[in-house]
Amino acid sequence: MMTMCKFPLKPGVIEVALPAKSRVLQVNTVKPNPEEEYAWIWALVVDDNAKPEIRTFRTFATGDPIESFERLAYIGTFLMFGGKRVWRVFEELKQVAQ
Repeated sequence: MMTMCKFPLKPGVIEVALPAKSRVLQVNTVKPNPEEEYAWIWALVVDDNAKPEIRTFRTFATGDPIESFERLAYIGTFLMFGGKRVWRVFEELKQVAQ
């Protein structure tokens, strides 16, 4: 059975332990109350008991420099603080597609 799970996301570079074969679907924010707002990655987990694999995600705000785009796969965009901050999330690929 597959399960939809969410994993916390932070600005910059973050490593997330996802069960093997998980499929990242989207990024978005959750605002539990007016003073707090958090970013999350939602993933479809094929097997909750699968061995975790470390996956690296990079988050860039509008205007941030991106040194190399070659090994990055776009995941999505999310807004925070009423749209005052816009972030793009990429997954760092282990190998470059040929």
